[in-house]
Amino acid sequence: MPASRSGLSIVEILVVLVCALLLLMLVVPFIQNSRESQRLVSCQNRIRVLASAIQLDTDDRGGRLPPLTENEMPWTAGILPKIPGTESILIQFNDRPIQEQQPIHVPQLLCPNGQEYPVGKNCYIMNGGWGEFRTDDEGLVYEDKTHTIQIDLNEDGEVSEAEELMIRATGTIWRPDPVPSSWARTEIEALDGLSQTIILSETQNAKTWMSLETFNLAFVVGLDRITWGEAPEQFDVTAKSLGPYTINSSRGGKEGHWPSPSSLHPDGVNVLFADGAFRTLSKEIDPLLYLRLMTPGGTAFGEARIEQSTPQLPETIHKNEIEQPIRRDEEGS
Repeated sequence: MPASRSGLSIVEILVVLVCALLLLMLVVPFIQNSRESQRLVSCQNRIRVLASAIQLDTDDRGGRLPPLTENEMPWTAGILPKIPGTESILIQFNDRPIQEQQPIHVPQLLCPNGQEYPVGKNCYIMNGGWGEFRTDDEGLVYEDKTHTIQIDLNEDGEVSEAEELMIRATGTIWRPDPVPSSWARTEIEALDGLSQTIILSETQNAKTWMSLETFNLAFVVGLDRITWGEAPEQFDVTAKSLGPYTINSSRGGKEGHWPSPSSLHPDGVNVLFADGAFRTLSKEIDPLLYLRLMTPGGTAFGEARIEQSTPQLPETIHKNEIEQPIRRDEEGS
C-alpha cells in the first residue's frame, strides 16, 4: 500500500504564494487609492468650512475680503469665531499678542491627509498677490521688508497711486496699510470674475496660523520671476518659470521659505475660488495661467479675460487647459 502524502508540495506552495502576491498587488493600490480619495474629500470638506467662515467674515465687512492682518491679528485668527467647534480655542486667548502665546492646536486649519502636525500648524493660506521678495542660492524665499501694495514698479523713487492699484490687482487680500486694500466680491465679479480668481489654497510649508508673517498666511509670487513689458501700467508680462513660487515646488521644503500652494495629494493642490468653488491645480499648470488666476483685477490693466464656453473652470486645471497667455504680445512663453 503506497504511503499517503501529507502537506503541500513545493510547487503547490509556490503557486499559493504567487497567487497571494498577485492578490496583494491588486488590493494594496485599491486601498491606497481609497484612502487618498477619503483624504481628498476630507480636505475639500475642510475647505468648505473655511469658505463658509470667510464668506461670513466678508459679509460682516460689507462684502470685502478680510485683510491679511488686522490689529496685530492674522486673518486665520479673525475667522475663528465663524468656524464651528472653535469655542474652546477662543477662550485660550488672553491680553498678550498672539505671536507671544503658546502654540494652539486648531484642527480646522489642518489638511486631514494622515500627517502628524506640530501644534499650531497651518495648512491653508490666502492669495497674497505679487511682491518684492529675496531668493537665496538654495532657492529659499525671504521677506526682507513687509509685503504691501506699496511697490515702486518704475523705480523712480516714489510709489504712485497707479502703482499701488496695479499691485493690489495681483492678489485678493492685503494688509490694511496704507489703506484697506483687500478686494470686495463686487469688484472681483465686475473685473476678472469670481469663478476665475483664487482666494485660498492648501500649503505644507506655512509654520503656524499664529503669525503676522506673510509666508505663514499667504501664497505669493516674486516680481523677480516676472518680466514686464514696455508699459508697466499694463499686464504685459512673461514668466517662463516661477521657480520657488510654482505649485508644489515647495513640497517637503523648508517651512516659512516656500510661499507657494502645496499639498501631499498626488493630483495637485486644492484651491478655493472667489465664487465658493474648489478645484485642483496641477503642478504642470502653465505659469501664465496661474498668474492670471491669482489676479482679481487684471482686466483693469489690459489683461484679457479668460473666455470659456461654460461659466465655471474645470474641476482639475492642467497646463494646456486654457490657451490664453496673460501677456498681450505674441512671443512664445
